[in-house]
Amino acid sequence: MRRLERDLRETEAYGLLLFISLIWAGNFLAGKVALQAIGPITLTALRASLASGLLLWYLRLSYPTWPVAGASDIRVFVVLALTGLVGSTTLWYYGLRSTLAVNAAILGAMGPAFVALLSVAWLRERLSPLNWLGIGLSSVGVILTITRGSLQVLLDLDLHVGDFFILAGQATWAAYSVYSRQVARRFAPTVVITGSYLVSAIILVPLALIERPWTAVSHVTVGTVLAVLYAAVLVTVSHIWFYWGMRVVSAPVAALTSNLIPFEVVALSWLFLDEAVTWLHVLGALIVIGGVGLATRKA
Repeated sequence: MRRLERDLRETEAYGLLLFISLIWAGNFLAGKVALQAIGPITLTALRASLASGLLLWYLRLSYPTWPVAGASDIRVFVVLALTGLVGSTTLWYYGLRSTLAVNAAILGAMGPAFVALLSVAWLRERLSPLNWLGIGLSSVGVILTITRGSLQVLLDLDLHVGDFFILAGQATWAAYSVYSRQVARRFAPTVVITGSYLVSAIILVPLALIERPWTAVSHVTVGTVLAVLYAAVLVTVSHIWFYWGMRVVSAPVAALTSNLIPFEVVALSWLFLDEAVTWLHVLGALIVIGGVGLATRKA
C-alpha cells in the first residue's frame, strides 16, 4: 500500500513538473505580449509587487508565526534580489523585447552551464573533462543560434542585440543560483523567494519611474493585463510547485523541466507568435541541451 502511495505521488509529481515546464514556456509568450505596452523594468516591478502579496499570504499559511529576519538576513535578501528579479529578470525582459522568443529560450537554456563555470571560479569546484566538453558544445549551440548559422551575419554584425541581454541575464541568474545554494540551509525555499521578491519590489518600483510607466496606460490592453498576471501569479506559484516536485523525484528528472522549455517555446512561438522557426533553432536547442547535460553531469 505504501509503495502504491509512493508511486501515485511520483506520478503526480511527473505530471506537475511537465505542467510547470509548459507554464515557464508560456512565460516567454506572456513577456512578449506585455512588453508591447510596458517597459522591462516596469514589467519586473509589477511582477515583483503583485507576487509579493501572494507570497506573503502563502507564507502566513505555512508558518504559525511570521519568520523573523535579522540585519544579516536582510543583506542576504538584497543580494538575492539584485542577482534575481532586479538583475536577471530585468535583463531577460530587455533581451526578450529585442529578440525572438525562440532565441531567448535556446540561449536561456545555457543557465546551468554558467552555474557550473561560476562554481569553479567562486566555490573552487572542479569540472571533469566531460563537463568542459559540455560547456564547449553548448557554446557552439549558442553561436549557432546567435549567428543564425551564417558567418556573414557575424561579419556584418547583423545580430539580435537582445540575444546578448539574454546571455547576460543567464550569467546573473547563475550568481543568484550559486548564492542561493549557499544560503539554502538558513532559510526554507518559501522564505527565500518571499524575501527576495519583497526587496526586489522595494528596489524596482522607484526604478520603474525612469520608464515613465504612466505614458503606457493608453497602450495597455486586456492581453497586457493577463500577461502581467500570468507572470506575477501563475509563474510564481509554479516555483512553489517546483520545490514540491523536487522533494518527490530525483534532481535529474526535475532538470527535465528546464530541458523541455526550448522545444515547447519553439512550438508555442510558431503557433501563437507567428515566429519563423527553422531547423537551425531545433538544432541549436538540441546542441545546447546536450552540452548542458554534459556540463552538469556529476562524476
